[in-house]
Amino acid sequence: MSSVRVQNYTPKLNGEQQLTIFRLLLDNKTIAEISREMGLDQNYIYDYAVIDPAFAKRMKEIRVMVMHNHVDTLLHITKGTDRTIGEAAMARVESDNIKWAASKVVPDVYGDSINLNVNHHLDLSKALLEADARVLPVLEARKVLEVFEVAEAIEVAEIKENLLIEATGATFADLPDDMK
Repeated sequence: MSSVRVQNYTPKLNGEQQLTIFRLLLDNKTIAEISREMGLDQNYIYDYAVIDPAFAKRMKEIRVMVMHNHVDTLLHITKGTDRTIGEAAMARVESDNIKWAASKVVPDVYGDSINLNVNHHLDLSKALLEADARVLPVLEARKVLEVFEVAEAIEVAEIKENLLIEATGATFADLPDDMK
């Protein structure tokens, strides 16, 4: 079983080292390249940025500036008609990498923008009143039809009973249940 050795240290960078890091960032070097060039562990620069907010802020400002420069180069990457298919494919990959990195480093400018905040007041009261006005006559008509159907059923029952009385002298009440 291997164990991981945790180092407790407080990274320190003097002013000259910080300026060197800033200059190398402006030269488009990655933190890994800068760390190797300065003989530092890659995490050392990140760790120092955590304890020195002014350094972290300046580093971020430089990275944003560099990213804007990269985005500016996108127009030049796509120009050129005498490229081979391989060169065109590499230009496409380089362009995609710049766009992706820009969306991560400067998301408020180059990131995906999806705004789902909708702040609009919609008054449906007029539409609901109009819908009620259209539906109420239909509902009233249905009620009237139901009343007519009930009245018709009562009238038919009365006619049947009258015919029964005329024919036999008996009423529905006199008939057995299975004949009603």
